[in-house]
Amino acid sequence: MPVTERTPIPYEEALARIVAHVPPPKPVEVPLAEAAGRVFLDTLVADFSLPPFRRAGADGFALRSRDVEKASPDRPVRLRIVAELAAGRTYDAPLGAGEAVRLMTGTAFPEGADTLLRLEDGEVEGDTLVVRRPLPPGRDVFEAGEDIRQGEVLLRPGDFLTPGAISVLATFGRTRVRVGRRPRIGILVTGDELLAPDEPLVLGKIRESNSFMLGAQVAMLGMGAHVYGVVPDERELLYARVRSALEEVDVLITTGGVAVGDYDLIPETFRRVGGEILFDRLAFRPGQLTTVAHVDGRMLFGLSGNPGAAFVGFYIFVRPYVLAYMGLSPERALHPRVPAVLEEAIPGRRRLPVYARGCYRWEGGRIVARTLGPDSSSYLSTLVRANALLYLPAGEDLPAGTEVETVLLDVAPH
Repeated sequence: MPVTERTPIPYEEALARIVAHVPPPKPVEVPLAEAAGRVFLDTLVADFSLPPFRRAGADGFALRSRDVEKASPDRPVRLRIVAELAAGRTYDAPLGAGEAVRLMTGTAFPEGADTLLRLEDGEVEGDTLVVRRPLPPGRDVFEAGEDIRQGEVLLRPGDFLTPGAISVLATFGRTRVRVGRRPRIGILVTGDELLAPDEPLVLGKIRESNSFMLGAQVAMLGMGAHVYGVVPDERELLYARVRSALEEVDVLITTGGVAVGDYDLIPETFRRVGGEILFDRLAFRPGQLTTVAHVDGRMLFGLSGNPGAAFVGFYIFVRPYVLAYMGLSPERALHPRVPAVLEEAIPGRRRLPVYARGCYRWEGGRIVARTLGPDSSSYLSTLVRANALLYLPAGEDLPAGTEVETVLLDVAPH
């Protein structure tokens, strides 16, 4: 719904408005080697069982358990070694009484053999295997279909292609994969005060870092972004640059220009290019004045110019939209949220809820987390080690040991 006033809304409502505008995934076919990190749009059904044959689970000697059922240290059983097989080779005759075959891990088990004596436990005298104890049937033998059964559904539309999924696709002969198209992403930074990283500092100006940070966040999703550079706070120039960028991208991320000053032109610009403003004020920090709009199937994310707020805004809004655009369900596109135990007391001086940059670790079977210092959205120092966002409710003192909802940033889609 259009928003005409800067009415603050909670995170859940803001996310719901964004998700409502995710288009259906656009299928593309890519080589398997390029499919990792994409979203699968087909169904993979096993057309054979895995393993496709009985195979050895270790290097050793295949034999018949009944031949050694009376073996003991004092009365060993001697078996004739009739063949030695490397992986990929087979023994074509049924294994006879008193016979053994030496084979490598993964080798097809000879017909008639039902157990394996591991190589390190074997005692060889010429072409004879000496066995000094009984062996149960099935030891170190993988039966056909023990891992995957023919007809089993292995991957479904909407599954995220992890390295393990890529392995399964290769095993079942998929050399090309149908996946959701990645969105074309643009990054545009606004502000008269910004310098390039290689420019000398002068009083009143700072070096621009947001485009590099956001570009890195996009790169962590396995894709690139077109960076449109820094645009001065000039109404007509900004309008022209945004309009031009929207001819090339599906997602445009801007930083700066979202507050209420005379030179904060992003909300106005988004409207001028035909955007429906989904929201322009949030009921939490950082990034209260984040502005998000939708125009002709494209999404515009107007993030704060403060790096801490832009960092958080990307993770809680931009990233889920990008992954959902590729075909992941909105629920799976979100970073995992788990309860974490605070290892510090946090005073209740928050007028609004806060997504605080923090750091988590596992300790004693639970997740322990802490904030990383001052909470100002303009601070860069807290971004260096942040691997979590800690949700801190407004106004409450939070003693050490309190459980808080924590967004884990270094965890892949699930």
